Amino acid sequence: ALDAKYTKELADAKAENDALRDDVAAGRRRLHIKAVCQSVREATTASGVDNAASPRLADTAERDYFTLRERLITMQKQL
Repeated sequence: ALDAKYTKELADAKAENDALRDDVAAGRRRLHIKAVCQSVREATTASGVDNAASPRLADTAERDYFTLRERLITMQKQL
């Protein structure tokens, strides 16, 4: 009974991670990571006006994030 409980918890956690991954990929949710982005100056803009670039993870880094998250969930449930 206890093993079934932990197996269900692990399956639920993996399903939640998969749903989050799908939502981020579809644009329904956003993945926020603390980052610093240097401003980009365009030659045609007035002096002192910056156009800040918006940071975004590369697709591979986004996939790696969710893979790591899934492995952490699995490890925590196995302890």
